[in-house]
Amino acid sequence: MPASESRPDDMAQAVVKVMLKSWTCPVDAAPGPARIEFQLGTAGETAGTCVEITPSEARKVAQALLELADAAELAEGDEGETAAPSSRPSVKSPEEALRAAIRALSSSGRMSCDLGNVMVCRRWPSRSLLIVGKAPLAAELRKLITAGKAPGWNLCPLPAVRTPLRCLQEPLLRLSGSVRCYNLLSRSGFEHVEEVAAVTDDCLLGIRTAGPAFVDSVRAAIRSLGVADAPVAETVTVDLHAAERQQPPVLEPSALEALRTLAAWAVCETDASIVEDLARRAAESQDLPPDVAMAWDHVRMMGLRPIAQHHVVKG
Repeated sequence: MPASESRPDDMAQAVVKVMLKSWTCPVDAAPGPARIEFQLGTAGETAGTCVEITPSEARKVAQALLELADAAELAEGDEGETAAPSSRPSVKSPEEALRAAIRALSSSGRMSCDLGNVMVCRRWPSRSLLIVGKAPLAAELRKLITAGKAPGWNLCPLPAVRTPLRCLQEPLLRLSGSVRCYNLLSRSGFEHVEEVAAVTDDCLLGIRTAGPAFVDSVRAAIRSLGVADAPVAETVTVDLHAAERQQPPVLEPSALEALRTLAAWAVCETDASIVEDLARRAAESQDLPPDVAMAWDHVRMMGLRPIAQHHVVKG
């Protein structure tokens, strides 16, 4: 990888080389112990000095580098770092940001969308969104979803009383041996433990430099606080006598849910306004999101006779 070391214009760019090596003696002998070698040189030349370390030593170096990177980011906000090409959608307003996030999260299996200082997470196949972040944009996105500006989508329900994120600091330090896990969560904009518990493992893995060990430590720390991993379910009031007072529904619940999924997709993602638009665009689309494709298959294969049986002709 290129190094940021300053060099005169007429000298080659300095690079850091990291290689896996295994010496054998004699040449046809079985491979000896593997070592990781670090060099500082150029792309075309090998430096005269290097260091070889064992795999366990390399892990300690990697852990130290990650912790230093976290500290540098918190202190400097990544200023001076050359940013890699970003896949973040370019947006100018909260409305555009919400549309961009929904388009991204409608893709097959996509769990999260990074809008810079805001992360939008989805739990498939539901259309519930969790907005993570402390920036003004996060508050605006929550307001837009609550106001129904994204038909068919809703905010992931969270308990009214929540646990501050700082309560995870001590258990994460105990489980992982460093402050890195807590720093990753804090830097990503999480404010409460329940928010972390509500996102999927794939969403956590989407945080830069996060890995499986990070996810395992976070889940274990959450359990140690007695917070459930799954998002809190919405409260539903059930009327046990409603069936006695109402006529049987024309559509089965599964069919109605499929229609709702299709309508939400058509309105929010294709600007459709009537059923004719929905049917045409669903039939023409070559890459429907998985939940929309299942809903479309369900609806287009529905039998008409059960529906017709509910029609009453008045004489």
